[in-house]
Amino acid sequence: MQMPGLEVLFGICAEKLAALIHDKAAAILGVKEELGKLQRRMDRIDCALKDAGWRRTDKEAATTTSCWLSELKSILHEAGDVFDDCRSEGGKLLDNELPSASSGLSILRRIPLISDISSVLVRNKIADRIRKLNDRIDEVAKDAWILNLEQEITRKAGGSHGSAERVSELLPILSWTLAGRSIFLVLDDVWQSDVWTDLLRNPLQNGAASGCILVTTRDQNVAMRMGAKHIHQVEKMTVDSGWELLCKKTYLEEDAQSLRSVGVQIVNKCGGLPLAIKVIAGVLTTKEKSRKEWERVLKSNAWSMSELPEEFRGALYLSYDDLPPHLKQCFLSLCLYPEDDVHSIRDLRRMWVAEGFVNQEEGSIMEELAEQYYFELIRRSLLQPHPLYVDQGRCRIHDLLRSLGQYLSRGESYYGDSQSLDATAISKLRRLSIAESEEIVTIPGSETEQLRLRTLLLTKSPPRIEHNLFSRVPYLQVLILNGKGIECVPDSVANLIHLRLLDLDRTSISMLPCSIGSLTNLQTLNLQHCEFLNTLPRSITHLCSLRRLGLLGLQLCSQLPPLGQLPHLRYLQIREALAIVTIGPELLGNGVGDGVHAATVFPKLEFLILVNMPNWEEWSLVGSETGNSSSRSLRVMPRLEVLRVRDCPKLRALPNGLQQLRALRIFNVARAHSLSVIKDFLFITELKIEMNNGIERVSNLPGLKKLTIWDTPALKCVDNLVALQCLELQDYSRESIPEWLLRLVQQRLHLRDNNLQLVMRCSAAVIQRCLKGGPDWPIIACFSRVSAYTEDRSAYLEYTKQTGCYRTNQ
Repeated sequence: MQMPGLEVLFGICAEKLAALIHDKAAAILGVKEELGKLQRRMDRIDCALKDAGWRRTDKEAATTTSCWLSELKSILHEAGDVFDDCRSEGGKLLDNELPSASSGLSILRRIPLISDISSVLVRNKIADRIRKLNDRIDEVAKDAWILNLEQEITRKAGGSHGSAERVSELLPILSWTLAGRSIFLVLDDVWQSDVWTDLLRNPLQNGAASGCILVTTRDQNVAMRMGAKHIHQVEKMTVDSGWELLCKKTYLEEDAQSLRSVGVQIVNKCGGLPLAIKVIAGVLTTKEKSRKEWERVLKSNAWSMSELPEEFRGALYLSYDDLPPHLKQCFLSLCLYPEDDVHSIRDLRRMWVAEGFVNQEEGSIMEELAEQYYFELIRRSLLQPHPLYVDQGRCRIHDLLRSLGQYLSRGESYYGDSQSLDATAISKLRRLSIAESEEIVTIPGSETEQLRLRTLLLTKSPPRIEHNLFSRVPYLQVLILNGKGIECVPDSVANLIHLRLLDLDRTSISMLPCSIGSLTNLQTLNLQHCEFLNTLPRSITHLCSLRRLGLLGLQLCSQLPPLGQLPHLRYLQIREALAIVTIGPELLGNGVGDGVHAATVFPKLEFLILVNMPNWEEWSLVGSETGNSSSRSLRVMPRLEVLRVRDCPKLRALPNGLQQLRALRIFNVARAHSLSVIKDFLFITELKIEMNNGIERVSNLPGLKKLTIWDTPALKCVDNLVALQCLELQDYSRESIPEWLLRLVQQRLHLRDNNLQLVMRCSAAVIQRCLKGGPDWPIIACFSRVSAYTEDRSAYLEYTKQTGCYRTNQ
């Protein structure tokens, strides 16, 4: 449990420190830099303590941390005294610099020698006290880390640290716990040897533990000081290994031998570093596989940019230099995010579009072009796909490449603590990502100075935003405010008339200001995981340029505004709107019209995604359902291409009028258990039904080419699908193929259509019935091609009618 008053004391000290940094007293004492270091240390230890659970109330947390929290409390009390003295002594020096009323001469000038000596002593004394505070905080942080490390080792070894609060108390417990045990301990990325020599060596040796300790470090001296018995140097790649990697990454096969000599020279220039070889391979994949093109890369001047820091010279810079201008901008934007951050293709895509990095091409959608940029950076090995995402929808950037981006964009882009920048540096920035989490977001400089920032990221947002922040950044095009600390968006957001992207994901806002309707250039608005948002202002319909709107986690919002009046909205996603029961004409509004033709609702909407709305029961569109004759002239969603409805278990029926939408091509419905029928969609070409317990009939879909049905046990009738070419079924619980499949096959035979393919993911029992001579083989034989297999692929059946090919392991 947190010590009484510690959190309050921490908050008071943080406020005093923040105010003092901007006070003239700190400037005249020359201690602003030291105070900044102290502020950053306090922020880090605050975050570390929160992550470690300093507000937990369990007994274990209370007993194991009270000792060093007591030391922290002592430091905070002393810090408060230092801050008061700093303000007092600085104030005296400021007074001494004020001109005398009688003579116009400063007192400082009357007694220069005494005054100078006195001020120097004061400055040194205050600075020394602040430095000592920084050292003490470092020690507290180190002790906390050591204590947690030893506790973790003790727990992993099956012991208990009980009420041990100090390292000296924990060491014997650790030694006893490990006595006679065989262990394998990994200490990864060690920068200082004392983690072993001063901490772990004695308890491990005294406990007579045996086993192995593996240490990874970038500094060989650390390993030597730790007394490592064997040091394995990770060697650079040999020429042959480097050439093999280059061939693999450039997809060389038959051309490999003819390009080997020049390729080996390129590998040598990469210094045997895998990252360098990979990014150069990325460059070579964009060139013709000819000796002439590869020699052009080999002789590029970009290899010898001597003015660059050594770690960026050669292959890394060349890989950047070879990028076309639009990809250079996209690459450099990645330096605005923390190291090792996982990037989503969706986040990067919308930022690049809003920033204007995507070149508009006739007949192309900008978001799709941005996706192409993303995959091009992956192809060039400048982005690393996350291994857990098969679709490569998430990625990371290597820390060296990120550092290169930071270096190349220095002066224009900055990630870090904005308080460490002076007013001149801030005035030149175009992109700022504030990494530190303060009590309030501020940007250094005069309150009246307008900055030229185009992008502002606050991904560790505090509770409050400086009242005049938005008036200082009138040229913003991208504003990302993420974090539970943000509770409101100021009305002054209306000043950001150039804004293209407003991202408020994962904030605690309860409402949007009505002034948001003034953002007439806004293209993307993200309100995902805003769980306290209970209403949307009608002024949102004034966002005449809005193209993408994401509403996710609106647990308290019971009615949506007339979004149908947004003239350029292409993408609408509504997720986790838990309070929505009905969707009807209130969402559509009066439509968009020119006074001559019929008004249109959602005139440019192409994607409609409705997910996880557990209380949604009714959905109606304008027309005969509304009973309003004037509404029948409204055109509804004339460009809708993709409709997805997932996890809406109470939705009883699809609205009349949806079936006649001519542009609708893809319809996915999953876990909408109250739906019983899908029929009469005249134009869809692809239908996917997943885990729907209530659907009994799929009928009269004349344009349907692909039908996917997963785990839909109540389905009894599938008919009138005259254009169907591919049928996919998945149900591992069934013992036989569904009865409706036989009737569907008979209809196709009547049409004399032999081009229907079947894919089945099913049980082994179903495959047994489908084998030649089995009871269901006559049905299987009617398909032009069949592929059936179990979940673990232990049983399979492959059949092609035209060639007579038949394969199975049964």
